[in-house]
Amino acid sequence: MVTKSMSEGVGYLVFGATGAVGSACLSNLLSKDAKDVARVVTVGRRRMEELDDPRLSQIIVQSLEGVDTDAEVGSALRGKVDVALCCLGTTRSDAGSAAAFRKVDVEYVGSCARLAKAVGVGSFGLVSAQGANKNLWASDLKLFHGLLYAKSKGIAEELVVSANFPSTVILRPGLMRRGPAARFGEKLGAWILPAVDVEQVAKTMIDATTQGARSKGGAEEQTVRIMEMRDIMSHSV
Repeated sequence: MVTKSMSEGVGYLVFGATGAVGSACLSNLLSKDAKDVARVVTVGRRRMEELDDPRLSQIIVQSLEGVDTDAEVGSALRGKVDVALCCLGTTRSDAGSAAAFRKVDVEYVGSCARLAKAVGVGSFGLVSAQGANKNLWASDLKLFHGLLYAKSKGIAEELVVSANFPSTVILRPGLMRRGPAARFGEKLGAWILPAVDVEQVAKTMIDATTQGARSKGGAEEQTVRIMEMRDIMSHSV
């Protein structure tokens, strides 16, 4: 059994649509080959003027902080989306501080998960990171940011799981090849370490979360699927 909206095509909700993985998700969802996509809704601070597709709706907010309590956003989404893809993420350098980094990678993810749950999403996908672990010791000192990063990702995972979606898919990619958006260190690392294309991450998340939504139907029992780097790289899409 699937929801009425899914029987007419799947409705997708995308957070972080302007980032590398998020934009790859949009490209796949809005492609001509995506026959089962009924609608795609993005929620974010910036309108993507370059995108023109009748299936796409863009909800613009001042901030994702507390977006789960925004009645207008909730009303616009309720009953219209089946699958949510959360591709939020920043760097300490871009955010400006450890606290600002945590706000995006933890607090905003939690707000988005609660919003998705409130509007009836049945399957939620999160791009986390290899080594995510909420129990790690961490410090706000820049020297230990790697530990803070992994701990924050682990806490974000816990927030998503606690929202109790019928289906939750957590992807833990390692180094990602982000094409023209790649930083120098990422380009260098991709020559030395195993790396996965953001396109593969996006396709894997779409495929796994859509499968989760269809397999669960209207069931309330929760399943959580964690896909490590090897699972993402070997996933056939």
